[in-house]
Amino acid sequence: MSDVNLAYQSGDAIISQDTQGDQRFHGSVSIFINGIQNCMCVPLKNYKETIGVLYVDNLSPLVRYTEEDLDFLSALANQAAAAIHLSWEFHKREQKLKQQVLKLQIQIDQSKRESEVAEIIGGDYFQNLQQRAEQLRNNNNSI
Repeated sequence: MSDVNLAYQSGDAIISQDTQGDQRFHGSVSIFINGIQNCMCVPLKNYKETIGVLYVDNLSPLVRYTEEDLDFLSALANQAAAAIHLSWEFHKREQKLKQQVLKLQIQIDQSKRESEVAEIIGGDYFQNLQQRAEQLRNNNNSI
């Protein structure tokens, strides 16, 4: 299993100072092909689930990641996950507001139409037309 998949599935931060000898990564082709000497993986977690992984590796056998490095990467992952979560929430709220605005626009248009129709129907010109139409109907019925 790859280090990234392991961190994603377990939801735990992973540090390995000797990936070549680490049994957790036995069979991970990318670690051996790329000559990765040590790595850190930290899951990006929102309030409900793991949404991604931050991954850092090193090809030098002389540089080793420490628990302090892992703590820093974990803090960075928490900030990134919070920012991603807020971005998603903002997008959902924006979509909801757009739907509400569209609904209000439809209601406003309908109210405007009703008002305009009421204004037309209530006008003298329309009243005169109705009277003429009624007279024409009466004349046609009497013939």
